Amino acid sequence: REEECSLIDKYPTAHLEQSNSDVGVNTEEETSIDQNSIELEKMEDDCLTVSVVTWNLAEASFSEQEASFFNMFRKGDSKIGSDLVLIGAQECEDIKPRRSEGHRSRHLRRVGIQMLGKDYVPLAIHSLGGIQMALYCHRDVLGDVEMVNIADVTCGVGNVFHNKGAIGVYLKMKRISGQKNEVAKTSRILFVTGHLAAHVKNV
Repeated sequence: REEECSLIDKYPTAHLEQSNSDVGVNTEEETSIDQNSIELEKMEDDCLTVSVVTWNLAEASFSEQEASFFNMFRKGDSKIGSDLVLIGAQECEDIKPRRSEGHRSRHLRRVGIQMLGKDYVPLAIHSLGGIQMALYCHRDVLGDVEMVNIADVTCGVGNVFHNKGAIGVYLKMKRISGQKNEVAKTSRILFVTGHLAAHVKNV
């Protein structure tokens, strides 16, 4: 007992940590670990995985092999993948007047749908001159979509010509708490893809 008292006098903090362990009281480090695990669990319940692609096609056609990287966003059997996939393209078509949509724009949409597969549903598809935007949603979270709104703005010559501009998609999704199966909050997400003039002074 005398030896123990001398150790307490010499190392009082060490004795306190030992006492906490004996009586089941968490130390500061253990408490921090518990909080981190709780935050991780909350994040897993309330998490959306989003993948965004921006691609300047330089008015050239692309092969399916060149677009095969779209496959990496798909959810597999492990459910690891993207809930939302946004594909934005610039200079998809030349700007000459045309009566119908160009073949490169149609090809981009077809390849996107093909590569992502039937589990992804197009939520928004919009074009502005050579700018293309397509937003796809996985069927797992499709029922959580509350609202989709699309807008565009031209920034070319006289703010009328659509060789420059941007497209925006505003999305509202309800998020479900996995533990209580109740709506926890609404997530508001704004996606923008644009093709602006070169150099900061011209933007």
